[in-house]
Order: sequence, then C-alpha cells, then structure tokens
Amino acid sequence: MKTTWNKEPKQKLNPDYIEWLHNQPCYVCNQTPCEAHHVKLKGQIAKDHNTLIPLCTEHHRGEFSPHGRDRKEFLGLYPLHAQIQIAHQLLETFEEVK
Repeated sequence: MKTTWNKEPKQKLNPDYIEWLHNQPCYVCNQTPCEAHHVKLKGQIAKDHNTLIPLCTEHHRGEFSPHGRDRKEFLGLYPLHAQIQIAHQLLETFEEVK
C-alpha cells in the first residue's frame, strides 16, 4: 500500500506564465528566447512553479549553468537567494500585467 502522508499537493503550472517567461531576457546575458529554470534550494525535492527564472539555452543547460559541469561557479556568481528574489519579482510583474 502506498502512503500519502507528508506529501505536498502538486502545484499546477500556469502555461500563460511559462509563455510570458520564455519571452523575458536571460537572467545572465539578456538574450531571448529563454527556457524556464526552476530554482530549487538544497534539499528541496519538488519543483516550485513560483520560483522560475528565464535562462537562454546555453545558461540553462550549457557547461556554465545550473545543470552544467560548472554549476558551482554559476552559483558563485548567481547565488540561489538572488535567483529566488528575481523569480518572485518576475511573478509579481506577470501578475500585474495579466
């Protein structure tokens, strides 16, 4: 039997927000279009759809990226707390313009 205790309800992804985010400039280089990157804190398992930042393909999945080989260097220049702050500002901006 599967246990269901201690599980957060799944958060729904807002497709309008994702589309809007794809047209925002890259957090690192200001290039567009972008991919939506989930900013996750250490130990966080579930993806939080409220903490997304726009990253171009290179800065999302390239060598110097949160998913690349130079992840530590990336986080040294762009710390998680700054990424989360930007993610919250972007979400507020989206909610104001929609």
